[in-house]
Amino acid sequence: MLLRSLYSMLFLITFSTLLSAQEVDIIKKNQLDRLLSPSAQNDTTYVINFWATWCKPCVKELPYFERVNREEGGNKVKVVLVSLDFKRNLDTHLKSFLNKNKIASTVVLLDEPDYNSWINDVSPDWSGAIPATVFINGSKGKREFHEKEFTYDELVNEINKLKSN
Repeated sequence: MLLRSLYSMLFLITFSTLLSAQEVDIIKKNQLDRLLSPSAQNDTTYVINFWATWCKPCVKELPYFERVNREEGGNKVKVVLVSLDFKRNLDTHLKSFLNKNKIASTVVLLDEPDYNSWINDVSPDWSGAIPATVFINGSKGKREFHEKEFTYDELVNEINKLKSN
């Protein structure tokens, strides 16, 4: 009887974790291209961060992106976290990482292992190192690329630069 109760509890915990799991869309190059090219009529500022769970500086700065998402999300700012983790680790590693760290920002997994086919589309200045972040405001025709780890204040300053003028 006790063993049956333990199994039932384990099932409920596992099932509730699956229900609350962060959704992660798998995207290809053409979807990345659309993400990087908002229309000129779109006055939202996009903060697109390229990262991976195995990258310590990436993980260190994630709380700052989450804070921006939480505090600026209603002010025409959209945070998109583009994971460069392996597709085969989506369910076993990436989703559990997102749930454990309570990541609420939009997360997509880029399934394009040939970096040479898309990296210059993000920025010709990108060496391929992560973290890397693109800030885009289509209506103002502004785009900034940074291959670096951000602090919260640096993120907010970049967003404010793109939103002004």
